[in-house]
Amino acid sequence: MCIWLDIIYMLSTTLINGIHNLYMKSDSLNILRAVSILGVLIGHGCLQIGYEPVGRFCGYIFVQIFFLLSAYLLGIKYGNTSIGISFLVKRWKRLSVVYYPFLIIVICSILLLGGNVTWKNVFTHFTYTNYFLQDTLLGVPFGHLWYISMMMLCYVSLLVLQKKTEPLFRGCGVLVLLVVTFFVCILCLKHHIPSRIPIVVTSYLIVFKRAKDICSWFSKLRNVPVYIYTFTLLCNVICLGLFLYWNLNYKLLIRDIIVLITACSWLLFFMTALKDMKCGKVLGFISAISFELYLVHHPFVLGDLSWLNVGKLTGNILINSFLAIIVMFVAAFILNKVGKLMSKAME
Repeated sequence: MCIWLDIIYMLSTTLINGIHNLYMKSDSLNILRAVSILGVLIGHGCLQIGYEPVGRFCGYIFVQIFFLLSAYLLGIKYGNTSIGISFLVKRWKRLSVVYYPFLIIVICSILLLGGNVTWKNVFTHFTYTNYFLQDTLLGVPFGHLWYISMMMLCYVSLLVLQKKTEPLFRGCGVLVLLVVTFFVCILCLKHHIPSRIPIVVTSYLIVFKRAKDICSWFSKLRNVPVYIYTFTLLCNVICLGLFLYWNLNYKLLIRDIIVLITACSWLLFFMTALKDMKCGKVLGFISAISFELYLVHHPFVLGDLSWLNVGKLTGNILINSFLAIIVMFVAAFILNKVGKLMSKAME
């Protein structure tokens, strides 16, 4: 027991010392990013211990929020400018300086432990095509890497559709785009393609294109309308209720649409009701390493490798959970530092 306490103390000290050295912003979107990654961790933990409806609710909602946040922040920066290949290269570097070291460590670890890694696994993950080619490393433990494929597809979509498409993102054009997306989703499901692909891409494009208009509208609000609180509350109650009592996870298209609307309600709420809220050191730290946390957390909390499995490590699920949290945060912090070093080396 003393050994475990020493390990916990050492890892905790490393983590706390790192909090003060990371770049942090004080705004509601960083709080939302931190809340979202914590929601993903909780969701996947709930899935592992058997609370599937709550796990699905948290997992789907908070991952969708990451897409919306990315689209909004990039839209503020690039929304009215012409983007080219240099934009895509910059985004590829931004992902790869963290993602590639993570992949190398994971693949080497699997091989050293006697696991199986195919050349297809290596190719699809390093080319960001694993989700579209339905390829995973060890199945569930690294199934979360679909998110990386989708994020790269969103970046490519911005580049492909940025010219001569402005009418699609204004007025009736948005409605037409949504209707077309709905029918594309139906076609995708008929061909066993996830409907979340067109939904995520379309929502990403719309938020990116209209980000500055959204920001302008938010900045003009002096008092938060009551309907924003009502909308956010209703969306989350309905969505969670459907996961609990209607098995929403298996109503694929309906699920993806409701998840998107609910995720939008979170973004709306944080950018209005909580727009003046300041981000403290702890949430700022979590926000700063949110991408790295997303990468490292999955095998610790979900699947056969999960430390939440009864009998793993100490045999006590509470101690195991605490150890998993500490190790995940330290690993994410180290991966964040590695990414920064690689970024500097590639300049």
